[in-house]
Amino acid sequence: METGKHKLAVEDDPKEIEEAILAIQGFRKRKKKVMKVDKAILDDERVDITLFLLKHELPFSLSSPLTEFMKNQVSKYGEEAVKQVTLSDKTAATIARETLCRTVKERLFQDMQSNLFSLSFDGGSDGYGPSYLCTHVRFIKDGQYHHRLLALNEIGMSYTGEALFAIVENIFDGSKSDLLKRNLVGVCTDEGSNMSGSEKGLARLKDKYPQIIDVIMKHALEKYCKEPISLVTKICAYFSKSSLRRAKFREIQEIFTEGLNVDVLNVLSYVETRWTSLYNSINRILVLWESLENYFSEFQEDSPPLTTKNRLYLELLSCLLQRLNSHIEFFENDNRDYSTFIGKLSESLILTSQLILKKEKLNTSTRENHIDSIIQLPFKQKTKIQTFVKDIVTFKADFRAKYPDLCAYSQELSSEEIDECYTAAKDFLLAVYRMVDKFPFKKKILQNCQIIKLEEDEFTQNSFDKWMELGKQFNNIIQQTNSVSFSNELESFEFNYKSLQASYKEFKIKISNNLKLPSQHLIQFWESMRDSYPFITAIAFACLTLPYSTISIERTFSALRDIKYSKRNRLCATGVEACLMMHQVTNQVSNFEVDEKIRAQYKLMWHQDQQKNAKSHQEKGVETQEEVKSNSPTQITLSECNFDYTREESLATQINDHNDQEESFSPVSGKIKR
Repeated sequence: METGKHKLAVEDDPKEIEEAILAIQGFRKRKKKVMKVDKAILDDERVDITLFLLKHELPFSLSSPLTEFMKNQVSKYGEEAVKQVTLSDKTAATIARETLCRTVKERLFQDMQSNLFSLSFDGGSDGYGPSYLCTHVRFIKDGQYHHRLLALNEIGMSYTGEALFAIVENIFDGSKSDLLKRNLVGVCTDEGSNMSGSEKGLARLKDKYPQIIDVIMKHALEKYCKEPISLVTKICAYFSKSSLRRAKFREIQEIFTEGLNVDVLNVLSYVETRWTSLYNSINRILVLWESLENYFSEFQEDSPPLTTKNRLYLELLSCLLQRLNSHIEFFENDNRDYSTFIGKLSESLILTSQLILKKEKLNTSTRENHIDSIIQLPFKQKTKIQTFVKDIVTFKADFRAKYPDLCAYSQELSSEEIDECYTAAKDFLLAVYRMVDKFPFKKKILQNCQIIKLEEDEFTQNSFDKWMELGKQFNNIIQQTNSVSFSNELESFEFNYKSLQASYKEFKIKISNNLKLPSQHLIQFWESMRDSYPFITAIAFACLTLPYSTISIERTFSALRDIKYSKRNRLCATGVEACLMMHQVTNQVSNFEVDEKIRAQYKLMWHQDQQKNAKSHQEKGVETQEEVKSNSPTQITLSECNFDYTREESLATQINDHNDQEESFSPVSGKIKR
């Protein structure tokens, strides 16, 4: 039987049908009635919310979240509680730092206690003076990668490796210091000596895995012709400074493209610290080239050099940057592993070598041999390398064959000018290859990491040696006490390799439709192997956790500039850290809510604050002993906070007792031992 939206299974008995109808009608009567509110009142409320946003200079995009927040507060706590609540800016800042941020950070350290992790470091500024060292942690939990802000510390006056190392030591002080020895598998930094130094820099923590793409691009651009890059900078700056200029440029486009199916576009900004912006700006300028010529001929006497030669320079640079740009976009994804990273670099190095290197000088029988041949070339010796590099005529012909559109307008140039442009392109590629020692191909551990993908047809002696080398590399996992067990486990793994490889292929096909992130099939497969091969699984997870980029830190610094702006320029480092950490957590966890642990930390925070104030008054002799007693934390807490002080003291004891417990994570079993 069906009545409206309600369905009920009953026998074809008139009496039962009648009873069912009465039951449904009774349910409808019991439904909560929504009180109707006069439309005029709702309109006034909307106006009030808009006024609030305008008064406090808040974006209109907050209108919907703010309205929902108001509804939730009334629904959750009741109208009377919402009326009575008070909150000052100082209290809110204290709650952010001492309650929310501290609790989130404790949970983060617990995750690091339970999982292998890697660290990334980078420095930056907020634009108002202070410079910061930003520390990010990367680990695998519940079958997914997690990239989280661990700390944001003000650097101060000293930028030396010793000073930065002292900051990191302070993050892992006390009971947390053991974490670095037990669960840290690698660190990622830029190429600054204070970061990458193995004796005084942060690289002494663990093996360093450098962020290299931006370094390579910066070095290669220094070898390219300066005039076309300067042209891009001037055009971008010219239009970014004036909305009137942009409006006139749009008018010029509309006049000269009337009747054509062409979009009216703006010039894209070029920001030197954002490497992808150069490629995008160049491409947009090339699309708008004729319109720019028309604009500057009409409105600007001192126009930038929009010459055919500069156009060819920019076309060539666009082709060269395209591959590097694709790498940057590829590594902007946080959820990749180093085996994927190495594969992408190998592909790029080999494909680019076909443009500039003589094929007969390289061993191209296999990908590994091809890479080895390239790495061993004497790129830094200008005379010797010329015997391996194509001459300008061959290079130009091959480049034109790969990018035929470049020939469209180069007829306007002399052969000397064309050769000059292609020589710049050749120098750019040579500059990239001169940085080949920065590529991580020579890192044995990264070559060995490929073995976790089970791509080798047979488990050979070489395979066995690779696993053993990984065991020596991750000596916090394979220690002297369990080295024999690891060796025995490898023998069993070798014996069952074919069946395991087949299982992995089936597993990969089975879950491929449900995967949202790269490397997730590897994570899930090795998680399923933990009970059978605990040591090998732990090493596989260490390989998957290795860092390859500081892109997550770049995102943090971008968010920092949104949080600390001109009207909040007095935010201290701990305040900025709290804002950034909670911004990250609440955006990653959609249902983040206040739980018992946060409530306990809130009560403990006020208890400690009251104790500190009372002690301060005693030391200064400002109040008598009786006055201090009358203003003691117990009475204030009972009357104003309305909770049992004894329960709080017991809770604080429990928290301290929990912190005092000795805990150790076993990367092999994946469990915490107490």
